[in-house]
Amino acid sequence: MASTWKIGDALTLGLARRDRSGIRSRKRRGSHSACIERLEHRFALAITTFAIADRYEPNESQSTATDLGEILGNKLVPDLSIHSKSDEDWFRFTLPVRGTDADNVDILFNHLGGDIDALLYDQAMIVRRSSRTASDNEQLPLAGLDPGIYFVKIFGDNSTNDNYSLEIRAKT
Repeated sequence: MASTWKIGDALTLGLARRDRSGIRSRKRRGSHSACIERLEHRFALAITTFAIADRYEPNESQSTATDLGEILGNKLVPDLSIHSKSDEDWFRFTLPVRGTDADNVDILFNHLGGDIDALLYDQAMIVRRSSRTASDNEQLPLAGLDPGIYFVKIFGDNSTNDNYSLEIRAKT
């Protein structure tokens, strides 16, 4: 039977142990029949999984956002995580030219590992785009945005996710 595990889920394993023979016999008084009793000892092992902070921590706010610089072409940032339900990852980048229909910020992840949402802010901290789906990946279109500095806020929707990538595509 296949199971899906998410970060923070607890896994409990049960183990059984028998004595050397696995059974114990005893004779009842006044009876010629034997009663067989199985001896079992049960043990439990609890394993809790957790996400580990990524290499850009702390980047929990606009002021501590990881600066990705000017985006010319594609910029891929792999191996990121939302390691706790309160974790937010902030990234800063510069869009050098007006955004086109081919320009996007993509957050790439498997939804089974936990839901991630994203917001795009301009330099004045006005939300310009949002993506809050309940499926794999989130996308923030850059079409129509003026050149300038932008911030991406990535956060879990009351969940964690130990593996996502950020990709920003902007024409050169």
